[in-house]
Amino acid sequence: MMNKKLLCFGYGYVASHLTKECQKANWQIIGTKRTAVEKSEIPMYEFTEDCLIKDFKNIAKDVTHILISIPPSQKLDPTYDVVINTYKRTLQKLKKLEWVGYLSSTSIYGDHDGQYVCENTPPKPSSLRAVRRLQVEGDWLATGMPVHIFRLAGIYGPNRNVLLKIKRHEKENIIKSRHFFSRIHVDDIVGALWKSMNNTSPGEVYNLADNCPTTSNELYLYACDLLKVQAAQAISVEKAMLSQLAQSFYRDNKRIDNQKLKDVLNYSLRYPDYKLGLKKLFKEIENQINI
Repeated sequence: MMNKKLLCFGYGYVASHLTKECQKANWQIIGTKRTAVEKSEIPMYEFTEDCLIKDFKNIAKDVTHILISIPPSQKLDPTYDVVINTYKRTLQKLKKLEWVGYLSSTSIYGDHDGQYVCENTPPKPSSLRAVRRLQVEGDWLATGMPVHIFRLAGIYGPNRNVLLKIKRHEKENIIKSRHFFSRIHVDDIVGALWKSMNNTSPGEVYNLADNCPTTSNELYLYACDLLKVQAAQAISVEKAMLSQLAQSFYRDNKRIDNQKLKDVLNYSLRYPDYKLGLKKLFKEIENQINI
């Protein structure tokens, strides 16, 4: 069996969790960061639009799988994707390449007034960020490489969840009637990616979300119940102390249909709803924080 080698462009939260799965199968892993990495168990290369990887052609020659987590660039030369702009020709010549995964976002669907959207729903992105995401999806598919697109809902998991935010007083109880969010546990992102990496089907687009879209208020109240803390008084989006990025999430209202994930990729969610996910996370952190 040929050795597998994964190259992660933008080695962040998802890539670090995917690495654990790959290591179980004795894969080689290399990654890129925006800043220099002095110590790392995984070979890590500094890479930005202004800092290119030396001898990249030789480094990448045995790569079989590529994960792209880098968000769209602010520049347009000729696309918003720095990887395509910099290494497209080199990557297209990789003889052993089996799979390319681009991590996109469900924000490309825009606002659908709380209705369900699936992979066949015509995108109507409402923010510049989402417009660029959609364009980069097309740019990757047009490379002719074995590209798979994954549109991620809100990510949560260890060290990145509402339980910790409440304990750190970083989460407000925001209420907006009939406004839905979809989310997915990082373990299910990894599970879906791993399934795809070992059962390639170039050109496919998958929504990665759980079965239970819900309002921000419902999620908050459930987390407070787990923590046995009193919920803060509910406030409107207009009165909440939100960044411009956070405010943009409340402009779009949709629920993500994940049926293709289950039927076509044949993936079974480990955490089909946020309650199961948060219960598991609560058990993991209750000995680490003052409950």
